[in-house]
Amino acid sequence: MEMDRIPLFDNSCGKIFKDRVVLFSPVRESQVKIDAIERLEFVTKITVKSFIWVLISSSFFFLLYLQRNLNEWLFAGITFTAFLFTLISVALVERNYQIVIHLHDGSTRWIRVTSNNKKEAKKLIEAVKENHKI
Repeated sequence: MEMDRIPLFDNSCGKIFKDRVVLFSPVRESQVKIDAIERLEFVTKITVKSFIWVLISSSFFFLLYLQRNLNEWLFAGITFTAFLFTLISVALVERNYQIVIHLHDGSTRWIRVTSNNKKEAKKLIEAVKENHKI
């Protein structure tokens, strides 16, 4: 087999060859030449649905601001409920993970990574940086 076809690094998120990087996802495959890569990074993003849940749960604090003449126990109960719902919604925030490749021509390519493959994606990025000094 030719040396160009043998990967330098291989895992479930992609392969690193001598002249290019191939990224995998269940839906698509993306090939990028090593010379075109400016920067590689692993990004975590919060979904809009989760952000809306955090806003809804923190709206209890706005209700407390509007109702200033509440009984002490009622005020304490609503405050506790607001803190509880806000903490739960922040803890259960849904995240998307991506490998983002910034190219020299200013464009970006990204590929989504499942939460199970987070460690594999980080290993792939470190291997690219190590093998090709990016």
